[in-house]
Amino acid sequence: MIFRHQAEAFTSARNWSFNHLKFEGTVKSLILDGAVKSSRSRLAQFRRMQRTYPYVKF
Repeated sequence: MIFRHQAEAFTSARNWSFNHLKFEGTVKSLILDGAVKSSRSRLAQFRRMQRTYPYVKF
């Protein structure tokens, strides 16, 4: 009984963490997508900085 209970708890925890990671990934991709769409100029600025300071690791 104890073993079965532990296994159930483990699988539920594993499923939760997987779902949590999936959710986090979705949120991150949405945020990144929005950031890229909203800021072409920021991307251009970033490229300009990369050209100006090629030795700096961004």
